[in-house]
Amino acid sequence: MDIFDLFFRTGPAIKVIFKLGFMPGENEFYELTCQQYQDYFETFGHTDEKVFILLPEDKDKYKEFAAGDTFCMTESEKDSLKDGIAVIEKYCQESGKQFNSVHEKLSYVASRLPDAFSKGTPFAVEK
Repeated sequence: MDIFDLFFRTGPAIKVIFKLGFMPGENEFYELTCQQYQDYFETFGHTDEKVFILLPEDKDKYKEFAAGDTFCMTESEKDSLKDGIAVIEKYCQESGKQFNSVHEKLSYVASRLPDAFSKGTPFAVEK
């Protein structure tokens, strides 16, 4: 991956993952209902893409998450998030280290990337 891809394509997704504090799985995304699509279009305008809502499976994550606003994303944003997760997993795999939690993985990757990715998140690193 070149620096352009990291900063402009995958980087924003990695920053979202750091803000979320977890790496959502495919089963945590639900396509909007007809009424939710209508509400979404009224608020954000029309899109030809599918739109998904993120509902974390883990109850603790859901409680933290539910305290904030609903998190919706288009299919292309969801795909970008998957690419961000793949980059995080690759960094962890190539490190040769054993990680016992997603938090450990995110902390490690935050320490390896420029601080612009983790700034303003729980994984911000003082360098």
